[in-house]
Amino acid sequence: MRNSKTAPASATVKAGNLPVTPENVGQTSTLQRAMLAFRIMDAESDISCFDGPAGTGKTTASSLAASQSNRTWRYCTLPLRGNPRDITATVFEAVTGRAARGTEREMRAALVDRLRDGTIGIIADEVHHVGLPGAQQLRHLWDACAVLGEPFPLLLIGCGVRVELARADEVRTRVARWVDFDLITDDEDVVALAGALHPRLAATSEKILVGINERVARRSVRTWSQIGKHIAYLPTTVVGAKKPEPITAADVHTLRDLLGIEGIAA
Repeated sequence: MRNSKTAPASATVKAGNLPVTPENVGQTSTLQRAMLAFRIMDAESDISCFDGPAGTGKTTASSLAASQSNRTWRYCTLPLRGNPRDITATVFEAVTGRAARGTEREMRAALVDRLRDGTIGIIADEVHHVGLPGAQQLRHLWDACAVLGEPFPLLLIGCGVRVELARADEVRTRVARWVDFDLITDDEDVVALAGALHPRLAATSEKILVGINERVARRSVRTWSQIGKHIAYLPTTVVGAKKPEPITAADVHTLRDLLGIEGIAA
């Protein structure tokens, strides 16, 4: 597994660059399904969709899977309520690394020429920003290459994508596979996720971890990632300790305070 130790770039990610994958990623059952779906999409050059609420690990899964691929993957965040030219321009900049220019038709033609060589895959995030019209636009781009016998792998990521496409079979049926992401509720997934984030979490009992999942993480993969970053700074963390100490009840309270979690009694 190839992971980067570079600080997350989030909004500062350059056009087309994948978001940085966290250094430690827990092998939850959903992540494993997502990795399999991505590998199939990569091999078949078809369309997949990671669908689910914010903070459930969709983008992390896509970045991790892309980092293990031999193909060049270009990532783009679709513009809120973007029109056809805005959407095409966003993909154009991600794929070419150049500023968008020309008409929507000209940019789409340039994209088809570039994508037909089979070396590039596209990850289109925040599909719910553009809704059905935006998904249609991406489908037209994929179709333009597919009819020439040279399709490219396309991953759609968003919240409520399946519902959005339910009324458009011409788009929905082009999605070859779906992976539904959701909040973390399975205890085994909690243990796998937490244990990968920090040795102290790995040393903590399942009962305590499940409690943290409910009272602090609120079942969110994204919040668990934040928890992992805070562990090393807790007053009870002994730097250089030969054996990691489990998280204490006091640590849980500290984490809740630091992360601004309210509304659930400890």
